[in-house]
Amino acid sequence: MIKLKDILLETDVIPAEAPITKKDAEEIGFDTPEEVEDLSFKFKVRNMPKKENVALHQVITIEIFDLPDGYRKSVKLRPYHLIFGKNSLGIFDAFGVNETAGLTRQGAEEKISKLAAEGKTEIDDAYIGGLVNYAGSELYEFFNLERMKKPGMGKRLLFHEMVHIARNLISLFENPAIDPSKPEWWDDPNATFTNMEDASEEFFAEVQERTGTIADDRWDKLK
Repeated sequence: MIKLKDILLETDVIPAEAPITKKDAEEIGFDTPEEVEDLSFKFKVRNMPKKENVALHQVITIEIFDLPDGYRKSVKLRPYHLIFGKNSLGIFDAFGVNETAGLTRQGAEEKISKLAAEGKTEIDDAYIGGLVNYAGSELYEFFNLERMKKPGMGKRLLFHEMVHIARNLISLFENPAIDPSKPEWWDDPNATFTNMEDASEEFFAEVQERTGTIADDRWDKLK
């Protein structure tokens, strides 16, 4: 086990200085009742309200499962937000914020404008290609559909972010001391992040295959 703060610093997962609160995230509300889907495993889905620059925003809850050889029983992962933006602005519009993970709406707008002036789009060089982070206490996984149009980039982003989302979900399950609803929770010395080791490797594989399958299914339908 290593300190969660160190991992988050390395991967830009520490939230912005003034992230939205849990209350803010909850007030966004849901657009549809919860539905159950089956992609060889079951999971619950709730659609969030339509927002500008957001192609899809769902809250995903994966069904309880057991790991092979009894390593973990009744694994219940916390819900997470799966978001596909039409461009980098999508993540800011999804939660109605101007900053997340130290990245800003202004920075995204400036990047997009600069690219346009050069005759380019975010297909060529995105401000945010993909991101796993927290909006208040809400864990999210974000993908930029524009960037994913670059040949080969879509799969790269899917595989890259599924590692980050899996590690966060596993750490939240394994360590109750991690409480994103608390201010500066990453500074808690007990907030340790789960390492992938021989014993936990299958745990990572099981979570990655589930989150990756869901994200790939959504991307395939949005392309």
